[in-house]
Amino acid sequence: MPQLGPINWLFVYFFFWAVVSIICVVVWWDGRKGYKISSAKKSVKDYVWKW
Repeated sequence: MPQLGPINWLFVYFFFWAVVSIICVVVWWDGRKGYKISSAKKSVKDYVWKW
């Protein structure tokens, strides 16, 4: 593991939390209103399973 300066650690920490929060928002929105997203995911899964 390379030695990172405090600024780099701050950036990594911020980036990690940004990714986590985006994923949480997407999952929440999908459960709340995004039934179109769910059906799209399901159709993509079915399409992949056919292959």
